[in-house]
Amino acid sequence: MFRAERFVLLLRLHVVLGSTWPLGILYTPELSEDREGDLDFQADLWEGMDSADYSVPTSAMNFTLLREVGFNDERFGVQIMGLQDTGTNLLMAMLQLNFGDQVRYFDAAFHNPTGTHSKGIWKHANVHMFREVYPDKLQTFGEQRVVALALVRDPMSWLQSIRKAPYELKSCVTGDDWLRRACTHSFPAGYNDVPGATLPNLESVWGQWTKAYDELVPGGYHGAIMIRYEDLVLHPEATMGVVAEKLGLNMPKVVKYPTEPAKGHGDAIGRNDAMVKIQTRAFMSLYPEGEVAEVCERLESFQSVMEAYGYSCWPQQGPEKVSFRQGREKKLTYRLVRLNGAL
Repeated sequence: MFRAERFVLLLRLHVVLGSTWPLGILYTPELSEDREGDLDFQADLWEGMDSADYSVPTSAMNFTLLREVGFNDERFGVQIMGLQDTGTNLLMAMLQLNFGDQVRYFDAAFHNPTGTHSKGIWKHANVHMFREVYPDKLQTFGEQRVVALALVRDPMSWLQSIRKAPYELKSCVTGDDWLRRACTHSFPAGYNDVPGATLPNLESVWGQWTKAYDELVPGGYHGAIMIRYEDLVLHPEATMGVVAEKLGLNMPKVVKYPTEPAKGHGDAIGRNDAMVKIQTRAFMSLYPEGEVAEVCERLESFQSVMEAYGYSCWPQQGPEKVSFRQGREKKLTYRLVRLNGAL
């Protein structure tokens, strides 16, 4: 069993959003022709969907100087991790827009290394299953000062989101019994030689993947920061501030948001809709009568994991209860895993 020093930091939001970190503005990306006017694309990005493959134009990034990666490169590297539909693409867009080449980005999709992009592992992999087959692989990233940024999402919200956009879990979301039957993940550790895994139910996918982030360090990444999808959407400036503080990055004077082309106003429609769904727990209405209790029972074995991130499977409403642990108002929750004072 891997052990890591854990820190749960609860920051008062009036301090986080005060003089320390600036308030954000909206950034209008250069969409490709087939994306022009596609509001669904922006909604998907803020709702955490992986279908929203956001490409930030170089002109919009906070680039200063492109440097080739080498042994003397003192920048931290970052590897985003997270289940499908937890906001991994949204986080990547935010990092690129606000920090540019202050960090190096690692991902399995980066096949041709450059000064800022290097090949990493599949961001949706189960860390425990990956380490069982490749026990030394993550340690090589640690030696390169790569920090994992792992996203987690309220399981009650994630279940409904994955049913809408299942990707590799498509076979697990069909039929009325989709939450009660076994779920087979064909690529639990990425697109490699690791065999598929069958779990008791879809709730177990959320629980086992989320619990496995405890194994990001030690003996793996240089460090890890666990970020809630809900905080990324509700408090993007504060979330970027946490990353900047822990990695020693320069915060921009104004935090940029990815948003659809402005149409006579400055509202981030995709983000606003996502915020409402989080604050009102609108996704709870998608469960048939009696099903919530069944889901909660199946999540019982992951109760400690849920509590660590302030999640509940019951349909209470209000931003304090859904967004902040133990109903405390105006606080940001994240978990920092540190190894030998690395962060």
